[in-house]
Amino acid sequence: MTGRENETPGVPVPPPAIFGGAFIAGLALDLILPLRLASRFERLVVGGALAALGVTIGGAAARDMRASGTALDPRKPTTALVTSGPFRRTRNPLYLSMALCYAGAALLLNRIAALFLLPFVVRAVERSAIEREERFLERKFGNAYREYRKRVPRWF
Repeated sequence: MTGRENETPGVPVPPPAIFGGAFIAGLALDLILPLRLASRFERLVVGGALAALGVTIGGAAARDMRASGTALDPRKPTTALVTSGPFRRTRNPLYLSMALCYAGAALLLNRIAALFLLPFVVRAVERSAIEREERFLERKFGNAYREYRKRVPRWF
């Protein structure tokens, strides 16, 4: 590897695009196979809570990454290993927040087809981004990252 490739994990597709594309596919699938899950009240409470939790976790993680001076975008150079805030509980709080927001939005809109796709989306993000990022962080930060990885789970 040379130059910029040494500074990034080489994530080919931004994870928000994976989440967004799958959500749109789920909405389209819902037109073909409209399934409904729960009452409006239940969907508002659970979906709203999941979305709010996702926004809260994502906001805190973004704040901590900015404070450390490292990029939010995995295609840009990584300059610091962030282990504070939500990174104390999960190695991937931004992806966790996207998954929570996705689930919350699917419930709020009562789009079960979109919700059904979520496990596949999470796996796609793991394969295309997280696994690459973990290999990169281990190369870049060595023992500090290995110790962090032992201490903190991937998701929660």
